[in-house]
Amino acid sequence: MTTQIVYKEGTDYYVVDPSLPSSDLVFGLINHDNGTNYTPTTLRLSTPQVNMDTVKFPRNSKIFAVTRPGAAVQGSTWYYYDRISLSFYLQNYPEIDVEVPPGATTMQDLIPFFNETFNMGLTNADVRPDLIDFSPNAINRFTISTGSLAWQDSVLINVDAAKIDLAKVVGDDELDLINVVAEHPMTYGELYGYWTNTKPIGPVLVDVPMTTLADDTLARALTSVTGDFWTHEAKQSPMNLFNGKVLFNGRIVDQTEWPGNVDKGYMMVVNVDPTYCSEFQNPLVLYYNRVQGT
Repeated sequence: MTTQIVYKEGTDYYVVDPSLPSSDLVFGLINHDNGTNYTPTTLRLSTPQVNMDTVKFPRNSKIFAVTRPGAAVQGSTWYYYDRISLSFYLQNYPEIDVEVPPGATTMQDLIPFFNETFNMGLTNADVRPDLIDFSPNAINRFTISTGSLAWQDSVLINVDAAKIDLAKVVGDDELDLINVVAEHPMTYGELYGYWTNTKPIGPVLVDVPMTTLADDTLARALTSVTGDFWTHEAKQSPMNLFNGKVLFNGRIVDQTEWPGNVDKGYMMVVNVDPTYCSEFQNPLVLYYNRVQGT
């Protein structure tokens, strides 16, 4: 569970609602710490700063504010208040494993995960757009931006993906399976690298059209050369190509979407339907020779 943020002043308790966006939450923090009663309609705020004089003003932040027309008292001044520490709020989570959504590249792409998991109201303005490091065992830090009105600090996170470059991963001569987990434009799921004539599969793959798979031709071909049991049936199974869609099939040099190794000639990219295929996430990727002997 997340830490409940409760302030106590005499017998007056003030509970912070972290699900509010900073633009709303900040007024509760300012009002509590300064005995005021401002709202977004009565007070215009600038960018917060770190308070360097905590002896005179025992708060971690300060912000310059100007009253709007209609405020009880007109004028401008600095307000000192405490922004919420992210590390303190999440102190009950020493290990934060983040489910990275497809296509995510920066920490701002992880905001929905934090908001849904920890009852927060973060926006892009609250989070630094640092790049996510997908390398194995990488240390990633989710950091609040200096301009966040209500939050500060950072937390370490574990991402669920390791970057694999399709241009470098090609498998063994016998079309061995390589399990990979990574982000587009790399890949999820399974990749087969084929570069041999002992078990030709290219003549089968080259004729598979770029559309939804109509039959079990690809499933039977994969089963015959990989040692894995692929099916094409309207029920869930570990490796099932039913309702799978071929996103690309042809010469690697003819496309730029998938960073395949051009020395390997041809590549097929297939998105499986997770309703029927339970073993892995998309896509399934294959390198192959078009015809035997080339």
